[in-house]
Amino acid sequence: KFIAFKTPLDDRYKEKISSYQLWTCPMLLDSVKREQKTLGCVIDLTNTQRFYNSDTEFRDKRIRYEKIRC
Repeated sequence: KFIAFKTPLDDRYKEKISSYQLWTCPMLLDSVKREQKTLGCVIDLTNTQRFYNSDTEFRDKRIRYEKIRC
């Protein structure tokens, strides 16, 4: 199964975005957990590395991470 989601942001963006619009990696993982699902792989289609650190947010949590530059 696939879960499409908007790009999560790390803590550097907390002060720049309203809490209503903020979507972070921990929020994503909590949402998946609440739905009793498992996130096994993230396929990143952004053409940048600036939104979050894939190592600390996904790979360190044993979630496969693939980058496809679009």
